[in-house]
Amino acid sequence: MQAIPISRPASLMLPPANDAPVAGPELSRLVDQSPLAIFLVNAQSRILYANRRAGQLLAQGGVVQCVSGKLVLTASGAPRLCDMLAQIAGQTAVEATPTRVALKAANGSLWLAQVGGCDGAQHKASFAVLLSEAVVDLDSAATLVADAFALTQAERRALPALLRLGRARQVAQSFGVSVTTVRTHLKNIYAKTATKTRNDLFKLVARFAMVGCL
Repeated sequence: MQAIPISRPASLMLPPANDAPVAGPELSRLVDQSPLAIFLVNAQSRILYANRRAGQLLAQGGVVQCVSGKLVLTASGAPRLCDMLAQIAGQTAVEATPTRVALKAANGSLWLAQVGGCDGAQHKASFAVLLSEAVVDLDSAATLVADAFALTQAERRALPALLRLGRARQVAQSFGVSVTTVRTHLKNIYAKTATKTRNDLFKLVARFAMVGCL
């Protein structure tokens, strides 16, 4: 991992509640102290800016890394950031919506990443990447999902195990049941939660685990 100099945006403006503009240095302090990890990257994923929390995540390496000056999502099952940026760059103004993805760090912590366009006077064709850690454990979040979507006792037992272990065969071995039974539970969970993949499920649980949406 290479160390890189990280520059700060020169003229960020944020309207507070009283509609008076906040000067760049004042906003810079607010951003730097944010519990969110905030990155600004260009279309090639090269890091233009990172706040203090973002720097901590880079040092830990379990969620993101800096590789040759570029931001890389290293959490389990993470998509390629450059692919996400290319998709966002191809959206029209009407279509433009932030892309959210759930991430699982090497230590088992849950993270929710939001990636969106950030076209400003100082940084043309740049993108904001925000990461926030879930504040409750996986079991608690899975319970909230189970309650919200009326999962059966067997399904609510299988949900956190599926998220932790990933494969139906491993879940079946840990529970002492058949793989077919686990796959049936997974199929039912997908149907009830309107999800299609384990990453969709993980993203849903991560959202329930957040204090607030990004």
